[in-house]
Amino acid sequence: MTAQKDYAACARQIVERQQFIESALPFIALAVGRCGKILREEDRGDHIVREATLKDFHGFSFFHNSGLSMFGGDIVTAWYHPGRPFALISGDQPLVLDIEWWNIKECKVKYWSAGNCWQNVMREMLVNGGTVVIEQFEKKERARLTIAQQNAFRDAQERESHRKIDEEMRRLGF
Repeated sequence: MTAQKDYAACARQIVERQQFIESALPFIALAVGRCGKILREEDRGDHIVREATLKDFHGFSFFHNSGLSMFGGDIVTAWYHPGRPFALISGDQPLVLDIEWWNIKECKVKYWSAGNCWQNVMREMLVNGGTVVIEQFEKKERARLTIAQQNAFRDAQERESHRKIDEEMRRLGF
């Protein structure tokens, strides 16, 4: 005798996953748009194709391709790699999500990692629409850039100082 499928449980799982997708995908698109890096942007006359990535965002890295056709269409791919930079991850290890859609209610899940850990972290980020998490990331990036800019300025000053010393040494016959 074959096992009976629990259709009520299946229906609950469908609703839960669809709700998760409907809250996570707009958040990912917003995060990539505000904090990510545009890899390619192409005006095709009737629509614009944009490919962008966001790496090392609270343990996730994302790829977002928007404008698949003149009628819209998006692809979101997500990797979960807590505590490790994305660049050091082997290609197939941390992939957790790959979804294509024109209408989010009729999206096509190409890959969904069965583990709950990444989903729980994503749900925590989605509190208040995820804006707090995005703002924290932006603040951290601004601070990182400020430090990098300070270092670059200090390095430029040091190079100028060395140039002047070299010039004076030549002038005085050293």
